[in-house]
Amino acid sequence: MRRSLAIIGVVLGTAALSVALHLTLGWAATVLAGIGAGAGARRHGWALGATGTGLGWAGLVIYSAFVAPAAFRVLLGTLGAFAGTIPGSVLVGGTVLMGSLLGALGGGIGSVARSLFDPPVSDERDGTLRTT
Repeated sequence: MRRSLAIIGVVLGTAALSVALHLTLGWAATVLAGIGAGAGARRHGWALGATGTGLGWAGLVIYSAFVAPAAFRVLLGTLGAFAGTIPGSVLVGGTVLMGSLLGALGGGIGSVARSLFDPPVSDERDGTLRTT
């Protein structure tokens, strides 16, 4: 139970950080939120980064739809017209997928960075060093 709450906290924190980075520095900076999720997780940092960042991007899309529904419908129509036969809502979903991919990339980078800075653990039988 405690572990599940910690995972939910990491995902929600990553989502909030990705939204803040997206609004202040731009969409490309959201990979930093994934790096934070990956560095804070022992395992599956890429999944936490992808989930948190995708959730943040989905929250921004939902916020836009609620704040300006008419403009959002125009956006969907315009995107659909640009794409031809693909509905605009699929393209908006594609942006959320792109955010998830950025989060997964950042989470992977964070996981590798964490493993680089973890101290080695010595094996008491023969004195060799191993990492966990």
